[in-house]
Amino acid sequence: ILMVIPNAPTQLSYQAYIEVRAGFDLRAITKASVEISGNTVTLHLPPPKILVQSIDQSRSQVFAENVPWFGQLRAATVENVQAFVLKDALTIACGKKILDQANQNAKAAFENLLYAFDFDEVIVITQAGGACD
Repeated sequence: ILMVIPNAPTQLSYQAYIEVRAGFDLRAITKASVEISGNTVTLHLPPPKILVQSIDQSRSQVFAENVPWFGQLRAATVENVQAFVLKDALTIACGKKILDQANQNAKAAFENLLYAFDFDEVIVITQAGGACD
């Protein structure tokens, strides 16, 4: 007698604390990026990019799991969920224009810094961010 016991897939609820930060590789700013003419300075910033995308493991957890008969929660299952939530968080951050916000923040910060050097006019030129990935 052959008996088949249906085995449902593992289901889990995962609470993740994710950090997504955008910014600039300041090493990309060279002498050619800065133009000084009289008392006017022009700074050409590189395009912003995603610098950090991570899960805070100390705060994230599986808080509900439904493991089928004869089953166990496999590490690969949790890793798959983590990969999914990281991708989802990046999609949300990009939808909220994280690269545009990085440009705005950098422009304001560099303007304040350069005005502190007593330039009469500061021009900070930003570039559109590339692919948000």
